[in-house]
Amino acid sequence: MKPMQVWEKNLYVIWAIQILSLAGFGFGIPFLPFYIQELGITDPDRVKLWTGLMASLPGLTMGIMAPIWGLAADRFGRKTMLLRATLAGTLIIGAMGVVSSPHALLGLRIFQGLFTGTVPAAATLVASGTPEKRTGYALGFLSSSTFIGYSLGPLAGGLAAEHLGYRYSFFIGGLILLVAMLLTLFFVRELDNEESSEKKERSDRKPADNRSLPALLFPLLPLMIILVFLRIARTMPPSFLPLRIQEILGTLEGSSVTMGYLSAGAGFFTALSAILLGRWGDRANKLKLIILCALAAALLELPLSFSGSLAAFSLFYIVLAFAAGGIEPQLQALISSRTPPGKRGLLFGIQTAFSSLGWTLAPLLGTWISVTWNLSALFLGGGLFFLASAILGVFFLAGEKN
Repeated sequence: MKPMQVWEKNLYVIWAIQILSLAGFGFGIPFLPFYIQELGITDPDRVKLWTGLMASLPGLTMGIMAPIWGLAADRFGRKTMLLRATLAGTLIIGAMGVVSSPHALLGLRIFQGLFTGTVPAAATLVASGTPEKRTGYALGFLSSSTFIGYSLGPLAGGLAAEHLGYRYSFFIGGLILLVAMLLTLFFVRELDNEESSEKKERSDRKPADNRSLPALLFPLLPLMIILVFLRIARTMPPSFLPLRIQEILGTLEGSSVTMGYLSAGAGFFTALSAILLGRWGDRANKLKLIILCALAAALLELPLSFSGSLAAFSLFYIVLAFAAGGIEPQLQALISSRTPPGKRGLLFGIQTAFSSLGWTLAPLLGTWISVTWNLSALFLGGGLFFLASAILGVFFLAGEKN
C-alpha cells in the first residue's frame, strides 16, 4: 500500500475539524427562526424580517473582514486563521445560549460574521498545501465536511432543542467548537508550498507570478459573479426552511426535529455529491460540470415551489441537494488553480467576500419575496439564480474558447 503523504494526512485532520466546527454551528443556528419566537417575536411578518436580518448581517460583516483575514493568512499563517475562527466560534455560539432579547442575538450574529469563518480558513489551508492536480479532489472532499457537519449538527441539535431547549443547543455547540479548536492547535500542520514535491517541480519550471492584485483578480471576476449567484440560489430558500416546515406541519411542535432530519438527509447527499464531483472534476472540464449541475438545480426548484406535502417536499429538497452539492467546491478549485500559491490566502479572502455578498443579499431578497408573495415563491427565486449562474458560465466558457 502506498504510504499516505503529508498533505493527505493534513486534509483528513482538517476534514474532521470542519465536521466538528460546522456541527457546532449547526447545533443552534438553523433553529434561529424558532428561537426568535421564544424570545418574544411572534407576528409572522416580523418573524420573517428578523429571520432575514439574522441570516444576512453575518454575511455582510464576513464579507468586510474576509479579505483582511485572507491577507493575514498569507502573512501570519493559515493555521493561525483556523485557530482564530474556531476560538471565536466557541465563545460566540456559547454566548447565544444566554441572550434574553433578539437584539442581543443579532449582535452576536454580527460578531460571528466578523470573527469566525472556519470554511474559508480551512479551504485556504488545504489549497495551499495540496498538489495542484489533486486540488479539485481535496477541496471537494473538504467541502463534504461542511455538509456532514451541517447534517449532524441540526439532527442532534433538533433533538436537543425539543428535549432540553434551544439554549442548551447553543451551549453544546460551543463545546463542540472548543474540541475543534484544540484539534487544530495540536494536530494541524501548516505546509509550505515547497513541501509538496509536485509543487516544487512546478516552481522550478515556472517563474514567480508577480502580477498585481487587480491583474490577478480581473480574469477571475466572472467566476466570482457566478459564485455570488450560486450563493444566493443556495442560501435564500434554506434561510427560511424552518418557517416553510412549520407552515407545512401547521404547528411549531415537532418542527425542530423535522428540520433536523431534513437537514441531515440533504447534508448527506450534498457531501456525497461534493466527493463524487470532486473526483470527476479533476478529470473533466470543471466549468462544464458547474454549468450542468446549475441547470439541473434550476429545474429541481420548480417542483419544490409547488410541493404541499412534507414527503414530496423532502424528496425534491434532497435531490436538489445532490444536484447542487458539488458546484461551489468545483468553482473554488477552478479559482484556486488560477491563483499563484503565495496569493491564495488573499484571493480566498476576496472570494469569501464575494460569497458573503450573496449570503447577505439572499435573506434580504428572501424576506421581500416571502412577505410580498409567500414562502413557496422563494424556490422559484432560487431556480432563477441557478439559471443565471449557468448562463453566465456558458458565456465565460465561450469567451475562453475565443
